[in-house]
Amino acid sequence: MRTPQIVSAYRVGLALLLLTSTSVFGQIPNSGFERWIDAGTHLNPEGWWTINDSVASGGYYPVTRSMDHFPTDIGNYSIRLENNIAVFPNWNAMGITWTGDFSGNDNPVFPVPGHPTSLWGYYKFFPQNGDTMEIHIRLYRDFVDVGGGSFKTGETADAWTAFSLNISDYSEADSARIMISSCYDNDEPLPHGNSVLYIDNLNFDHPITTAAATVYANNQITVYPNPASQMLSVSVGNFMKEQLDLNIYSMLGQQVLSWHVSVDTAPIQLDIAGLTGGTYFIQAISDNKVVGYTKVNILR
Repeated sequence: MRTPQIVSAYRVGLALLLLTSTSVFGQIPNSGFERWIDAGTHLNPEGWWTINDSVASGGYYPVTRSMDHFPTDIGNYSIRLENNIAVFPNWNAMGITWTGDFSGNDNPVFPVPGHPTSLWGYYKFFPQNGDTMEIHIRLYRDFVDVGGGSFKTGETADAWTAFSLNISDYSEADSARIMISSCYDNDEPLPHGNSVLYIDNLNFDHPITTAAATVYANNQITVYPNPASQMLSVSVGNFMKEQLDLNIYSMLGQQVLSWHVSVDTAPIQLDIAGLTGGTYFIQAISDNKVVGYTKVNILR
């Protein structure tokens, strides 16, 4: 158990982080797993604790940096988590990581002033012997757990696949933590096989879909009708740039339509008759910065 002095220092540190955070969507530490720290015998992703720190073999480490990443035009790395029951038939065999240091397994680590409603990202998973992977987030208010959400699957995903999980009771949150594991079991939290999980580009409220989407502003885009079927009207708040790129992405992060438009006419009319039914994201970009985004549902 931490001493009261350590708890106090921890709270002061997080409070300062909350006060100095200005980006609405940039709080997740090292969310694309691009920055790695030399830990002597292994690498750890900056801002994340890994099970590597509990492994003493010096030869096998469950969490590693991978050059297999997605989207391919963003960054160079992803995080790879691998169980290895042959080397460690115990908890140390599990590929697991969470934000912060070791105390981040049950304490808030980073601020969420934007009050997110969902967590998005990309994964690949190769399960063995019934292993289930898990990504979960917990939200806090004044260091009290107020909600969260999780994504679990035991299905193979041999190509990069988008995931999203809904976050409950988000409105009162001021901070959060995230955990990722290549093995999840309520009854016995031990790996059953040498399963491998890749994760990349975590983000709140919508997927990261292109290298142009590197800076996010408050949502300044609205669409109607929503749901839509043939034409979509788009308004871009008080944004005064003359030219704008509007892109529509599928839930898997694939760009399906794109327009270069002038914003001197309002609203902007987009023909979406060629899209199949489903949920999409529409994104407004100017000067390589996202100035607005929102969901739109297409009816067929």
